[in-house]
Amino acid sequence: PVFGGLQKNLGKEVEVSWADGKHLYRVWVESVDVDNKIEGFIVVVRDITFRKQWEYVQEQVLSGITHDLRGPLSAIMGYLDLLKRQLKDGAPKAVEYVGLAREAGVRLTQMVSDILDVVRFEQGKIDLDLQAISVDEMFHRINNIFGVTANQKSVELVVHAAQTGMIVSGDPKLLERVLDNLVGNAIKFTPTGGKISVSAARGKGRLVFEVSDTGRGIPKEAQSRIFDKFQQVRPGDRSAGYGLGLAVAKFIVEAHKGEIRVESEVGKGSAFTFWIPDRGVTGAAPASREAPRIE
Repeated sequence: PVFGGLQKNLGKEVEVSWADGKHLYRVWVESVDVDNKIEGFIVVVRDITFRKQWEYVQEQVLSGITHDLRGPLSAIMGYLDLLKRQLKDGAPKAVEYVGLAREAGVRLTQMVSDILDVVRFEQGKIDLDLQAISVDEMFHRINNIFGVTANQKSVELVVHAAQTGMIVSGDPKLLERVLDNLVGNAIKFTPTGGKISVSAARGKGRLVFEVSDTGRGIPKEAQSRIFDKFQQVRPGDRSAGYGLGLAVAKFIVEAHKGEIRVESEVGKGSAFTFWIPDRGVTGAAPASREAPRIE
C-alpha cells in the first residue's frame, strides 16, 4: 500500500523461517515526499524474535503468580466481609478501617483478574458468546451503574442512542466491560461540573459507540501507546490504575472484529470510539441483563 501510494506509512510483523528456526521481524515502511511527490521510501526491519520470546516467558511467570494470588485474596475478602458484618454496630474507626481494607482488596482482585485476562487474550484464549443485545438495555444499565457516581461528583452523564430499538450481535459481558471501562475512566478524569456523553449509531456496516468527556485530556505523545498494557498517561499515577483496562478493552473489541481509537486534546477532553461489525440482527430476542444493585 505504501509503495503504491495508497497510504503514507505502514507497519506490521512478519514471520520468516530460517535454517536456525523461525524469526519474527517488525517492518516499518514510510514514503519520503518532496513537493507532494514520492521520491523514495524508508524501510526499517527489526528482529524482535528474542524480545517476543522473553515477553512470552514474562507472561507465563506473571500468569502463574497472579493465578496463585486468587486463592489468598478470596480468603482475605471473605474474612473482611465477615468482620464488616460483626463490626456493624462497633467502633466507627474500626468499621472505617475494615471498609478501606476491603476497597483495597477489591482493587487488587480486579488487577489480578485484568492481568490474567490480558495473558489469556494475548494467547488467543478468548471465546465469544455471541448474542443479540439490546443497545437500549446496555445504556439503561450504564445509567443505573454510573449515574449515582456521576451525580456525587457533580458531573453530567448523558446516555443516548441515535435510534431506539437497535440490536447488536456480540458477547454481552465483554462489551459491557468495554463500556464500563471507558465510562468509569471518563468519570474518574472529568472534573466537577464537566460532562460525559455516551452514544451509539449505525453507519457503513458498523455499530459505532462513543464515550466523550470534558476531562483533562491525553497528550499527543501518549495517545499512540494508551492501549498498550501497563501504560499510563502519567507514569506513576496510581490513582489512574495500572494501565490494564484499555488493553483489555482493545483485545475485546478486536476479538469482535472491530477497532477502538481515541481523539483527545489536553485541557479539553477525550473521545473514545469503538466499532464492531453490524451483522444486521433483526427480529431476535435480545439478551436481557439486569443491572447489578447499587449499594
